Amino acid sequence: MATFATFEKQEVEGFAREFEALFYQGDFTRMASYYAEDAQLMVEGREIIKGRPAIEEFWQAACQMAERMKRSIKIEEMDVSGDIGYLRSTVTVRIQATEDQKITTVFKDITIWKRQTHGSWQIAVDIANQNPPLSAS
Repeated sequence: MATFATFEKQEVEGFAREFEALFYQGDFTRMASYYAEDAQLMVEGREIIKGRPAIEEFWQAACQMAERMKRSIKIEEMDVSGDIGYLRSTVTVRIQATEDQKITTVFKDITIWKRQTHGSWQIAVDIANQNPPLSAS
């Protein structure tokens, strides 16, 4: 299970880099393991995705597009209070739509993290809102 022990900037930044790497490796199972068993994933245009198995299926489908996609996560803000923490980040996705066309889309993402009974942190809620494409060339 992928988690981190503290909700500090260095560990959170490490999570972002590892999550990006796991995406390109197609390791959707490890990506989903950052989520609590009863986590919820809210993606614009879809019903709420509930539970780690369904979230794993979502990331499996997303990872299948990794060949055509460059994805980066930038942590914008983070805070913690007791057993709850949150991250606000910007996820930039660049897709090679066709041989001659690239599309860049930015997602604003909020993840709410909860310290689990065993002390580590996992995602309880992940909310992503897509902005219109920035550019198409």
